[in-house]
Amino acid sequence: MPDSACPEGIWESVPGRPTERLRPGVLRYHGFRAQFSRPRRRLELPSGTVTLVVGFDEKLSLDNAQGHDADLYSAVLAGVHASAGSGGHQGRLSGMEIVMTPWAAYSLLGAAMHELAGRHLAAEDVLGRRLGPLADALASAPDWPRRFALVDAALVSWRAAGPSCSPLVARAWDEVGVRRGLVTTDMLAETVGWGRRQLEKRFREQIGVSPKIAGRIVRLNHTLRALAAGRGLSETAAAVGFSDQSHLSREFKAMTSLRPRQFVQAIAEHRVVERIPGHLTSVLLEN
Repeated sequence: MPDSACPEGIWESVPGRPTERLRPGVLRYHGFRAQFSRPRRRLELPSGTVTLVVGFDEKLSLDNAQGHDADLYSAVLAGVHASAGSGGHQGRLSGMEIVMTPWAAYSLLGAAMHELAGRHLAAEDVLGRRLGPLADALASAPDWPRRFALVDAALVSWRAAGPSCSPLVARAWDEVGVRRGLVTTDMLAETVGWGRRQLEKRFREQIGVSPKIAGRIVRLNHTLRALAAGRGLSETAAAVGFSDQSHLSREFKAMTSLRPRQFVQAIAEHRVVERIPGHLTSVLLEN
C-alpha cells in the first residue's frame, strides 16, 4: 500500500501471504516503514505465535524482564508468551515481521520452543549465520514482493534442514484452538493417543509451553474478541468459560497487565491493533 499520513508522521504497512509450501504453519508476513515525530510504544498481548522481526535501518527496542532500560536489537525473535510485554521505537523503524505457529517455528528455527517461551532474543543467537544473508537481502531488495519471495525461499530452506514437527503435536495444538482453550491435558493425550507425560514433554519441546498454558492463551484471545465486540464482562465470562466476572478480571490482569475496562477503553480510542488476522495483538500506549 502507499504511504499513509497522520499528524505525527507517515507509515507504510504491507501484508504478505507466505507460499503455500509453508502454510498453514507460517501465518503471515508484514513489511513496515514508519517515520513519526515522536517515540511510539505498544503493549504486546499473548497471541500463541512465534515472531521473527528483521529490522532494516533502526534498532528494535524491547523492555527486558527486569524493567531496566530497553534492549536494542537488529533482529528479534519472540517465543510464545503467556503475559504481555512492551516495546517500541524512537519514531523511525523499518523491517519485516514473520509470524509462525510454534510447531512450525520448531522446524524452521531448529530450536526447542521452551528455550524461546516467554523471551525476546537477539535473532542471531538462535539463527546464527542464517540470519545475516537474509537480513542483507531484505534490506537491499527493491520492493516488498521481492522481499516476500526472499523470505519464502529462506524459510523453505530452513525447514528442509530443521527437525520434523510431530503431526500429533500440531493436532493437539489445533485441538486447543477448536475447544477455545477449554481442554485438559488428559483430554489432549487421549485425542492423540499418547500418555500424559509424553504429550507434556513433546508439547513443551515443539510448542514451548504446557497444554494448560496454551489453553489460557487461547481463552484470552476469545476474551479479547468478545470484549472488542461489545459484550459485557459477565456475558464474556460465561461465554469463554470463566467461573464469574472476578475470575475473568484476575486472569485478564495477570496476562495483559490491563484491567478489562482499560482494554475496552483502548478499543474505543482505536488503540488496539490486529497484526494477525483473528488476533488482537497489541495496544498502542499513550505517550
